[in-house]
Amino acid sequence: MPINFVTHPGVYVTAACFGNRTYSAVAVEKCMSNLLAAQYRRFVLDLYWHPDARLFSLCPVELPSSAGQTTRTLPTSTVTTAHISTVQLTRSSTRIEENRRQATSATSSPSINATASAISTSTSMQIPVATSVTPSGETLFSLGSYQCSQNLDIHNFNPLILGYLQNTSDTLNAQLLWLEFNLHAAASTDAPDDPAQAPPNSALPSEGQLLSQGMNSTMQAYIYTPSELASERSDLNESWYHGSSSYYPGPRYYTTQQQADGMLSTTDGWPTEAYVQLEKVRRVLLGWGAIDSQMADYNFSGDSGTIFPEGYLSEPRLIQADSAGQVTSGCFFDSSVTMVSQLNSSWAFSSLTQNGTLSALVNNLTACGISPLLNETLDNTSADRNVTPYVSFPRSAIWNWAAGEPRNTPVSGFDDDNPQREFRCAMMDTSSAYAGHWRVEDCPNQYRAACRVDNGPYEWVLSSNQVSFYDAPFSCPDDAVFSAPRTGLENHYLYNYVLSSRVPINTDEEATGIWINFNSLDIATCWVTTGPNGTCPYFVDESAEQSRQILVPTIGAIIVFVLTALTIFVKCNVNRRNSRTRRRGDGGWDYEGVPS
Repeated sequence: MPINFVTHPGVYVTAACFGNRTYSAVAVEKCMSNLLAAQYRRFVLDLYWHPDARLFSLCPVELPSSAGQTTRTLPTSTVTTAHISTVQLTRSSTRIEENRRQATSATSSPSINATASAISTSTSMQIPVATSVTPSGETLFSLGSYQCSQNLDIHNFNPLILGYLQNTSDTLNAQLLWLEFNLHAAASTDAPDDPAQAPPNSALPSEGQLLSQGMNSTMQAYIYTPSELASERSDLNESWYHGSSSYYPGPRYYTTQQQADGMLSTTDGWPTEAYVQLEKVRRVLLGWGAIDSQMADYNFSGDSGTIFPEGYLSEPRLIQADSAGQVTSGCFFDSSVTMVSQLNSSWAFSSLTQNGTLSALVNNLTACGISPLLNETLDNTSADRNVTPYVSFPRSAIWNWAAGEPRNTPVSGFDDDNPQREFRCAMMDTSSAYAGHWRVEDCPNQYRAACRVDNGPYEWVLSSNQVSFYDAPFSCPDDAVFSAPRTGLENHYLYNYVLSSRVPINTDEEATGIWINFNSLDIATCWVTTGPNGTCPYFVDESAEQSRQILVPTIGAIIVFVLTALTIFVKCNVNRRNSRTRRRGDGGWDYEGVPS
């Protein structure tokens, strides 16, 4: 499947980690670790540009200008009986000294306004910026309604993601991540709760301070970039279609153009996750989200080679749902439409804040082809303090296996003569208890098979006869192949087809399922979509591994022996030639040999 049509659960980091407006570097590390472990795949981050510190931070307010500075200066103000002037705060030592000189001058000659009874005051005051220390020893600055630590800039955040990527770099645990950045200007320390002001162009990030520079400095090797996508799209023969056929993206999900030389290209296609991870060895996609007007002059072109443009990786979908979590408007499913161009769910997502029916709504959104994004602080607690309410959200986005599936414990006495047949084949159960989710079944049992019509993602038929799983690939009509749904939306179409089909699913009234092309016949717990004879791509043969452990040292010893023999032979040959002497015999002829 192209990655733009695969739904994944996501989360707004601000809502999940900073719902109480406390921006702690220690807390966000634990929060992000919990969210990653809970299988969130898309993260929306609010980044704030701090002009004075010249960095991107997660804190919405600029911190005091220097580490440890905890005071703010109150400059000279004019107080009258009718009006109290706004207090302007500054952190500049130069400004402090200037205010002191102005205060000395003003106190020597005070002025009196008779109409307003104004009294000119000239005092230089310092208002402390309150701090607090967390149990972990972290110092937090109190900035209006916010509390922020000093280590929340992007350079300190990136190692969290990098550590996750490094710790999951294997074929079983590796997954793609999407990081989307909402760009803001940080509010002033002097007015932390007021709207941020647009920084002048001179205060915007320079070329070396762009966000892409910070991301590349930490995780460049893992980032799948717009430049790579453009290059691969221009020549599919040498990119997505070059190598293993398991990397090919579904052809009906994008358009291709053929050049005179036979080269294929595309303008709207995306690679599969298998290609990005296994062929390109990439794990992260970066994209711009919402951009505040204050940061409109940011140098986005400087990031264009690394970060996808605004809206490129996300397409908001307006939905409506009832109190039970059923999607009443905005769902991509339409039983009368099967063309991708007519129901293009590419990068579709919806932000969710409904807590009461959240699990049902998440599951139904996934079946509608829409990625659910959590934008709420659940149970009034952040994910670092209590991750439990945040775990159910991505679990609810599982559209294929039913709860408790796939079972991996055989039922006693089920098939004692052939235990390999137990729980190795998958079927879609259309009963009300499963509602189209999958469960395991004994492979020799007889069911109809799900057949995909002409490679179409949303067109399905059933085999005319009930067959075992082993015979399912041969039971489909000529224009269809035994297959399995690849997305929640495809699964929804198949489920709807089965329910609306006039052909009975099975002769057994209690049987409510159909075979889908998913099994673990080769290796238990390793599920593949390559039919009954498919092999597990992740399994390491223990006997082969043992042979390798024996052969490698043996071959190494033989190589060392040969090299040693060659060395001795060459050395002896050199010594023999050097030991020869030339002697002149009678008649003036020379001979070579060892002197007698």
